[in-house]
Amino acid sequence: MRIPHHWAKGTAEGVDRRGKKVVFSCWRWSETSIEEATASALDAAKHILQRLVKGERLDRYAYGARPLREEILDEHKDSQGNQAAIVTRNSYGCKVLNAADAMFIDIDLPKATVRGGLGYLFKRILGKVPEAPRGDPQEEQILARLERFCQTNAGWGMRVYRTFAGLRCLATHKAMDPGSPTTVEILQSLGSDPLYTRLCTVQKCFRARLTPKPWRCGFRANTIRYPYQSDREKSAFEKWEREYSTTAENFAACRLLCSIGNPAIDRGIQQIVDFHDTFTKSDSDLPLA
Repeated sequence: MRIPHHWAKGTAEGVDRRGKKVVFSCWRWSETSIEEATASALDAAKHILQRLVKGERLDRYAYGARPLREEILDEHKDSQGNQAAIVTRNSYGCKVLNAADAMFIDIDLPKATVRGGLGYLFKRILGKVPEAPRGDPQEEQILARLERFCQTNAGWGMRVYRTFAGLRCLATHKAMDPGSPTTVEILQSLGSDPLYTRLCTVQKCFRARLTPKPWRCGFRANTIRYPYQSDREKSAFEKWEREYSTTAENFAACRLLCSIGNPAIDRGIQQIVDFHDTFTKSDSDLPLA
């Protein structure tokens, strides 16, 4: 998995063609040390600054074009000692399961997503917490598509979960390589979110959000990015995290709908299933967020 343990910020200063001071900062990563990350960030900042000074146009990195800058909270190994999963915290504060070979598939429901988003906006104005849309006919269409896929691909088995804005599938019959062309083809054919598919390839892992999105709980999103730049930032984040965790206890990240296809679950995948279902509260009747 390509989830860096070390991140550092590099800053470079210069003067442009008009004699105006230019300052540029960027983040870079390393699996080896903070020192290597720092050197890489400084080199990148200097290189990009040179282009800025020359008046060159810079392209912004799109989501999934590089590893995500997330704090590593926990790591899990399989029975052979290989890295099986890493739990990180994303930019708005949720815990995320990054699985080496347990294939999660995210499928959005466009109408449900839009309706849920608008509903959230108005209910938030009224001081209420939105509920996940129910009875969307597109959900039945996607379930039928998944069933056909498992019927035509012998041996395939899936667990299907309802999220606030779509469906989450977990292939349970065997481990899958997140970077292989076959995996990408399957994700695309089943209607997985394109950005998610791209990120799986870049980070060489599959992802599943474990905790509710803050705003769907009626709570504010985290705005302090990791790594923290001062003790003050760290303290502010820890305060946010305590309050968010208390609020999030009343919500679930997803709910198990059904199992499709091959009922046999790979031993290694079973560990991921147990971990995922516990932390997402998938067997509860709590509202989705």
